[in-house]
Amino acid sequence: MFDPSSDLSSGQKRRVVVGVVLLVAVGIGAIGVAADFQEKRLDAEVTVVNTSDPTNIHRASVLTIRVHNQESRAIDPEFQTVHGQLMTHFYWNRIDGPETLQPGESAVYRLRAPVATAAIPYETRTMLAVNDEGVDDQLRTIFTLDARKPPDVLNPSFQHWLVQSGSGNYPYRWARVTTDRRGERTVIESAPNESGATLSVRGVDRESGPWSMARLYQQSAFPSTLHVEATPHTVVQNTTGEPPRAVGVGVRESNHRVWVVFADVENRTVVHQQGDPSYLYVYVPAEPGERVSTTVDVQALYEQHNWELPAKEQWVVDSVNYERRPVRTFGFAAVYPGHETQNASITIHEISS
Repeated sequence: MFDPSSDLSSGQKRRVVVGVVLLVAVGIGAIGVAADFQEKRLDAEVTVVNTSDPTNIHRASVLTIRVHNQESRAIDPEFQTVHGQLMTHFYWNRIDGPETLQPGESAVYRLRAPVATAAIPYETRTMLAVNDEGVDDQLRTIFTLDARKPPDVLNPSFQHWLVQSGSGNYPYRWARVTTDRRGERTVIESAPNESGATLSVRGVDRESGPWSMARLYQQSAFPSTLHVEATPHTVVQNTTGEPPRAVGVGVRESNHRVWVVFADVENRTVVHQQGDPSYLYVYVPAEPGERVSTTVDVQALYEQHNWELPAKEQWVVDSVNYERRPVRTFGFAAVYPGHETQNASITIHEISS
């Protein structure tokens, strides 16, 4: 049976331990930030004004900082943070704010994390250091972000990618799985010139054997609705049987499967295949190369077919526990062996709830 999420290992649970002790207690008025300590060698006042998570990675990747220069000289502020077991210093990119701050001046800076792993976890003590560029003087503050509920799907637009040695890059918070066989190639790569992930399978000319698949997945919360934006480069031609190739997005839990598959159909079609587990194939009209946006009411499908929702469990994100209904959400391109060479490809721009 076609199951693009089978044989996948469980997502890793990140553990974060921070242990930094500074000397002088101070209060910082900020939104969602609890300041613990501050140490000053640079004569300045620093306030964490706000934090945000615009790309839904469940980390603060944008900081708003107010700096008041109390030195008798001009300073060129640069900003770095430290968190995690490796205690790596990450320098943040300046989005807004002056390069130079004159004596007695104040300014607000908007900063962006250089990589997703530099973004600040919630409920984790983090050190923010403000330097005068090229000078050893520094002001250090430790603060903790308030807890907040994670989005159902993390990094939904695949905007953050990490390097995986020996097997190519992969999107942050997602796991990548490819199953290359002799003469075949399965590839997952960032979409050129835009956010997204391209999954492709090429050169399948076997007459038998298992599916060849390229898959991205994450352990996520049950999405009551599943919103997908994608450009399928191949589509299912025949929805009456098991297709020789398919591309799309799915939700998988212990007893049920919901697949959103792009197909050559006039109207959205839902096919129920009973079994253990049971499947719902949602065929969405699409043409090869056409960007498609579709939203599927997953919870309504469960109710229509009298399916029980997954039981609630503890979900660990950056060592913090949250309650959720667990599922595996994934995108895929898959080819089933046949008598003719088959390819399948899709660019997924967003999977969200």
